[in-house]
Amino acid sequence: MELLNLFIYDIIKGGEESEVLVLEKEYEYFNSIRTRLVKEHPGDFVVIKDTEILGIYKTQEEAFKATTDVPLGEFLVQQCIPEEESIQKYYSRVIFG
Repeated sequence: MELLNLFIYDIIKGGEESEVLVLEKEYEYFNSIRTRLVKEHPGDFVVIKDTEILGIYKTQEEAFKATTDVPLGEFLVQQCIPEEESIQKYYSRVIFG
């Protein structure tokens, strides 16, 4: 099973690199219901927080627009496609200034 792994620097602990499984619970839940979602909503985008589906949308843009009231890093957006067709993409709403 693939998990979203991010490496972060923990400044409080002296800047050591540590592995954090980001949205592990959401991704495991998505995989547990993937077959049903692919059958019922092929190609759509599902928004998941914890083990709750917040919504299912026709486009990725609609899915992200629907998350504006959910804190960043607390939801997962996944396309309802079979695992063998999955391509990992990472998005972030970060502003560099």
